[in-house]
Amino acid sequence: MNRLARKPARASSDLEVIRVELETRRPLAVRYKECRGGHMFARWHRPALRSLISVLASATLVALMLAGSTAFGRIAFNTIDASALVVDGGRHLVITGPLSCTAGERAFLRVTVTQRETGAIAEGRTLVHCSGDIRQWEVHATVRGAAVFQLGLATASALARTSAHGDTTDSHQWLVNITLVAD
Repeated sequence: MNRLARKPARASSDLEVIRVELETRRPLAVRYKECRGGHMFARWHRPALRSLISVLASATLVALMLAGSTAFGRIAFNTIDASALVVDGGRHLVITGPLSCTAGERAFLRVTVTQRETGAIAEGRTLVHCSGDIRQWEVHATVRGAAVFQLGLATASALARTSAHGDTTDSHQWLVNITLVAD
């Protein structure tokens, strides 16, 4: 019997199955036609089904990445300004810098400054209400211990954690060499 002249085979009482073998010896394509309801259903080749799944998965990932800028909070821009003010005889510092984070969120910012020459350490915190634009923050840091800061080089590290509706959305840490200058 010729392979191209096969008759349709019955799969069930409601479905008619038509098998077609292509001349290029590709896998069989199977189509299901509902006899009573008028709806058409097609069963794909396995390679075609895999391709469809790959395309759908890729489209989903792209959609999530595009939505990520608005769906997931993030700290987009941050640094610490190159100089900080020394006040109150080296017992307090004023550190500033820019920060950009997702609008509507809050950024909890903690800054630590150390100076190796003196052994001084200062810590301070602030809260930034995010607008989606770059905002300037200011932290007043207080010395921990007896050592005080002198004018000159120091190292500042910052840790920011953003939250929306009580849930943390991002956290980021950065380190900058700064110069301490007089008030």
